[in-house]
Amino acid sequence: MTIGYFLMHTHRITDTNVDVKMLGLYRSEKDALDAIPRYLDRAGFSSAPDGFFVDRHVVGERRFASGFIHGQPVEPDGDVVTDSPGSVLGSEGFLLIHDYEMPEEVDNERLVGLFATKADREKAKAQALILPGFSSFPDAFSGVTMEVGKDYWEEGYVTLTPEEM
Repeated sequence: MTIGYFLMHTHRITDTNVDVKMLGLYRSEKDALDAIPRYLDRAGFSSAPDGFFVDRHVVGERRFASGFIHGQPVEPDGDVVTDSPGSVLGSEGFLLIHDYEMPEEVDNERLVGLFATKADREKAKAQALILPGFSSFPDAFSGVTMEVGKDYWEEGYVTLTPEEM
C-alpha cells in the first residue's frame, strides 16, 4: 500500500467560512512537514502558522464509495474502497475531485481519490458517477495532476472579509 501525503493549510475567514488550501503532494509525511518553513514567509501563511496539517491518502483508494447525501456537510472521508490495490505513486499523482456550488455555503468539495494513473482516475470517476450525490452533479468532477514533491503555492494569499469586497 502506497500513501500520498498532502500538505494542507486552513484558516478561518468568518465564523462559518473556513478556507482550505492544498499546497503540495509528497512521498512522506516528513517531506510534507519539511515544506512548511518554505511557506511561512509568504503572505497569509505567515499570519496563520498553526493552519498547516498533513492529510494522508492511500493511492488507489476511492473515498465516498457509497456516494453522499446532497446538502449534508462533507464527512472527512466517507466510506472507502480500494479500486487499484498495489498502486505505486510515480512522479505525478492523479486526483479526482468533486466540487459544486450551493448557496447555503455548505462545503461541497470532496477529494474522491488519489490515483497512480489517469486511467485509474477515470475508472474511479465512472464508478462514482452512478452513486447517490455524485449522479446529481455529474459535471462537478475534475481531474487534477500534481507533481510529487512540488510546492504549489509560490505566492502567498490575501483574505478579504465580506465588508472589504
